[in-house]
Amino acid sequence: MLDEEPVGFFSEFPVTGEIPCELQRLADGERFEGNCGMVLSLNEEKNPFAVTLHLIPRIVSLGIGCKRYTAGDGRAGSFKSTAKLSCVDTQHFCGSQH
Repeated sequence: MLDEEPVGFFSEFPVTGEIPCELQRLADGERFEGNCGMVLSLNEEKNPFAVTLHLIPRIVSLGIGCKRYTAGDGRAGSFKSTAKLSCVDTQHFCGSQH
């Protein structure tokens, strides 16, 4: 923006209102002529730009039930592996301490 070059913007979420005129909004799979852009997504592996700034909302919630006196270590490992398979970093969860 400071160099007066186009900056791309891609979102996996609905965006209401106007985006700044300096940003070029892209649809999924659309090609971008510029070098850098921003992505609003839970997937950090989504890199449609040569230089990508990931804007990651902390909106994911998870409820886990277990039997009384069950150790939490197994649940934590299962949670982390499931999140990784879904390309969602654990820091995106509401209340995350990461």
